Amino acid sequence: MAFSMYFPSGLVAQASTCCSAALSSTLYIEGTPGSVIRGGPLPPSGGAEGYIDMAIIEALYRSAEAGVPQGVEFGS
Repeated sequence: MAFSMYFPSGLVAQASTCCSAALSSTLYIEGTPGSVIRGGPLPPSGGAEGYIDMAIIEALYRSAEAGVPQGVEFGS
């Protein structure tokens, strides 16, 4: 499955997943200023990041169901 996420700043994140690939766990992130791979220090995270992650995941599900991009909705 491949998908794109569009952010108000103009940033576009593109990702893909595959369930039938050989057992491996790889994450590679590439951007304009450079790239990163696993092995560095863990970034700090808190409840706010988890809340935002869940809002994004829910938008991905809505997008998959509707077949069109969906905005991220934050509850009150």
